[in-house]
Amino acid sequence: MADSDDDGQATLELLSSLWEDPWAWKHRLVYRVSLSTVTHARVESHYQVVLPPALTLAAGMSDQAEGRVLLPLSWRPKELLLNVQATSSADKPVHLLTRNEIAELHADQLVERMAASAPVDAPTWDRRAASLEAVARTMPRRARTLTSAGGGLRSPVAIAAYVEEAVGFDVPPEVVEGWMTRLRTGEQQLWAAHPLGDPDDNVACNFVLALPELRDNSSLRELETAVSDYVDLMETAIRLGDPSLRDLVRIGVEWPLIVDTTLGPGTPTTLTFTEDRPLPPTDLRTEALEVPVPTGDAASLHVETQLLDSSVLLENVKMVDVDGHEFPLAEDVRATMDRHAVYLSAPTRPSRGRLQVTVRLAGEVATSNRVVTWLTVAALVVALLGTNDAQLFSMLVIPVTLAVSVIQVRERTSLVRALTGSTRSWLVGTALALWGVVVARMLVQSPDGQGLIGLLS
Repeated sequence: MADSDDDGQATLELLSSLWEDPWAWKHRLVYRVSLSTVTHARVESHYQVVLPPALTLAAGMSDQAEGRVLLPLSWRPKELLLNVQATSSADKPVHLLTRNEIAELHADQLVERMAASAPVDAPTWDRRAASLEAVARTMPRRARTLTSAGGGLRSPVAIAAYVEEAVGFDVPPEVVEGWMTRLRTGEQQLWAAHPLGDPDDNVACNFVLALPELRDNSSLRELETAVSDYVDLMETAIRLGDPSLRDLVRIGVEWPLIVDTTLGPGTPTTLTFTEDRPLPPTDLRTEALEVPVPTGDAASLHVETQLLDSSVLLENVKMVDVDGHEFPLAEDVRATMDRHAVYLSAPTRPSRGRLQVTVRLAGEVATSNRVVTWLTVAALVVALLGTNDAQLFSMLVIPVTLAVSVIQVRERTSLVRALTGSTRSWLVGTALALWGVVVARMLVQSPDGQGLIGLLS
């Protein structure tokens, strides 16, 4: 990532400094959430950054000239990144590092910090870093899929089969059970200190899931050594406490976004990271959409929420922490029917939060749906009770069918379709009932007493 060993070491030194004090260089985050579907939110994260010249100089880089830097922008869950774009206001390339590169960097950074507080011989820390790198690299979805039929993520038999498939040699379930027993105390202490995600899914709290990702996993002995090294690593982290303990737990369920770009010290620059963030399944008629917000990423935070479909309006928007408690009063809030903005800069705010967004149909859409519904019901009643006249039936069926068809196809986004699902189902059912009544009456009875069946027989 650098042109020489010295440049590479300086880049890593700067990365370590930036990681330890993110608010010193990430001055502001504008987090813009655009909603048009119930499955994903389009999120634009605008990071306004300024590299302090003192930090670049301390890392052995120039405090004047532009240089290549690695920037830890944020954290994301261990899942696919969707529709990602990264840009810089300085018109410089911005590259997101790969999962393997990020895992290696993060493991080295965390181990380096822990080693400074708990000196141990270098080979021991190298082995611990290898175990930690495997944790950072592991994506739990594959383990969930492969163990779901065999007992789950805590089943020695299922885990043994999962590891065997990756390493290519026999791993006895009783050996896996022994590893899990040795790891259990430390893993429980990690989870008790920082309960992030599900303890079975969190690879830091269920280390056996990381064994297939070890660089050296060609024998049972190497797997055994990795388990021992990770037990030692957990004990060290527990003894040191935060931030090492917090970061160890976090690396099991999330991974940091690290970008490679060029910046000049002291020069204000905006880095934009755009993505589609998955939304949990939600019944919009009774529940709020929830979008994760990295509230501690920058010194100040500006969160904007906007709707991309004019048929939907914002009913309520609020910020809550990970436990669902509403944030204290923000410095400023502006809310309209289709846009909401909140500004936060209190240093004591939670480091992570969620945006809860409740939406409703626009008045004219809801009114037109109600009108068409009542007209359809009225047409069905007239068809049931009125005279058996073909002209009357055509006057009822044709307009109702056209109106119901328009309602069915006019909704452009899944937001509106989710809000109108029951109405559209009711309209289809009523329209079909209307057609059924009309066809039945025309078949069995006509104005002169004989229906189509009689005329054709």
